[in-house]
Order: sequence, then structure tokens, then C-alpha cells
Amino acid sequence: MHAAAERRTSRWWIGLVAGAGAGFLALGVGGRLAMRWLALRQGQAPVLSLGGTITVLGAGVACGVGAAFLRSLLDRAPQLPLWARRALFALACLLVTLRGLHPVSARALAVFLPLVAGYVVLVELAWRRLGLGTAARPRREPDRPRRPFVATTVLAVAAAVAPITAASLGAQSPARTDSARVPARMPSVALPPALARVLRDYERAWRAGDARAVAALFAPDGLVLSNGRPPARGRQAIEATYAAQGGPLVLRALAFATADTVGYIIGAYGYADRGTPAAAVGQTPVPDLGKFTLTLRRERGGDGRWLIVSDMDNSNGRSP
Repeated sequence: MHAAAERRTSRWWIGLVAGAGAGFLALGVGGRLAMRWLALRQGQAPVLSLGGTITVLGAGVACGVGAAFLRSLLDRAPQLPLWARRALFALACLLVTLRGLHPVSARALAVFLPLVAGYVVLVELAWRRLGLGTAARPRREPDRPRRPFVATTVLAVAAAVAPITAASLGAQSPARTDSARVPARMPSVALPPALARVLRDYERAWRAGDARAVAALFAPDGLVLSNGRPPARGRQAIEATYAAQGGPLVLRALAFATADTVGYIIGAYGYADRGTPAAAVGQTPVPDLGKFTLTLRRERGGDGRWLIVSDMDNSNGRSP
């Protein structure tokens, strides 16, 4: 009896290790690549930070272990048929995914659902390969046909995923959106020509990937205060910060003010889809991905141009 208990304990830990491995591959590595693909589709710079990558990989392992623990608990309900256990397991993974993707978008679902389904299949393959959970299942009757393993798993995943996915996508339609939970888009304000030039010149330089032209819009002692990075002071440091970055950036103003030689612009930024013709970028509204503040200064007796003293921005979404 002690030997049997020891084997069950060993199998329990094997299941957690298998879940961690599947989580690392499907949710960690796959999730990190998916996040960068989505960022590229939105026109953001293709930058992979070490800290963000470690965080995502660690979260993938943690989620993999937690889901494997749930899978082990389901094996303690032998009265449930195997397909039901697989469906419940897939359903739980899906619910966690939808919570992590909130607010849900069709593009994010199209990228992350295959990763979750792949994780579920990997765990089920490991369960079968390692003989986990077999003690909880009744013996198969000799004359009862064996259901194909892959087909059973895929059908169970589909049965769990399809209804909630359809409901999540349907909930995004304008007629059914809960206005109390989704904040309204703040209206844009019209800028005086001298201030509008700052935003249009910034967009033009960023779209061209010209970091030197972006830096030239700043005062000599200007600052860039980017989210998750230390400050960059001076045009040379700003040019280095923005090197190899660019994309179809769209800026709009939410508020502004000027007083003599100082002023500010508060605004929002987004990106047009990759492949949008240059002449069409900014002609139609794009979703706000983040917000920014520009503090401005102009020198007396100069050419009257407003220069950026500080540029602070942060994303509306969760940092990877």
C-alpha cells in the first residue's frame, strides 16, 4: 500500500513537470512571439526586452503548472467520462485566456486560442504517454471500441472553446457593448497651426523611421520619458533611443494650452495597419493604443517654432 501511494505521489509530480514544460513551450515561447506579432501588426517597433521575455516565459510555466494541477484533480473524478474531463480542462484554460486578453479582440483570439489549444493537446499527449490518470479510469471493456485519442481531444477542446469564443466575439458588437465598462473615446481637439505642425512633423519623421528628424523636433536639452525605460536627455540620446523604430503612427490632440513661450499638448496615439498607403495614413480614425504629453517651449526672437521639452507616453494595454 505504501508503494502504491508513493507511485501516485510520483505520478502527481510528473504531471506538474509535464504541465510546466508544455506551458513553457506553448504559452511562454508561443505567447511571447504572438505578442510581438500583434505589436508589429499595430505598427509598433519590433523590440524584445529581456525583462518582458522572462516575465512572459515565467507566466507560461506558472500557468502550465496550475493547469496541470487542475488536470490531475479532474482525474480524481472517475465517474466523468474521459471526453468530459478533457472538455472541462479545455474550458478552464479558455476562461483563463479570455480573462488575460480582456478586452477580447478577434485578432488576439485568432492568435492566442491556437496556443491554448496546443497546450491542451500537449498536456493530454503527456498524460497518455506517461500513463497519468490511468488509475482513476475504469478498465475498458474488451468489446468496447477505442476512440481515437487525437480526435477525442480535438472534439473536446472544440466543444469547450466554440460557445464561449462565439459569445466573446458577439459581445464586441457596438449594439451589445456595455458602455458602463468600455470608456468612451475622448474627442479630439483642433490645434492652432503652430502646434499642429509639431504633431504632423513627429508623425512624418516616425513613419519614415528617421530618428534624427524626430530628435530635431526636441529642444537641445529635451527629454524622452518612455514607459519602462530610463529618461533620455538631449538630441543625441533621443536619436539613439528611437533608432530602428518607426511605423504608421497617428497622433491626435485631446487638450492643449500655451502661455507666452511655454505650452503643452495632451494626446493619444495609435497605428494604422501595416500596408496602408502612406497617403491614407491618418485619414481615418484608428484605435488609441496609448496616450502622451508633450511639453513645449519656443525661444524669443527665434523662428517661432515650438520645440519639445519633454515627451512622456504610456500604453493603454498591459505591458508584456
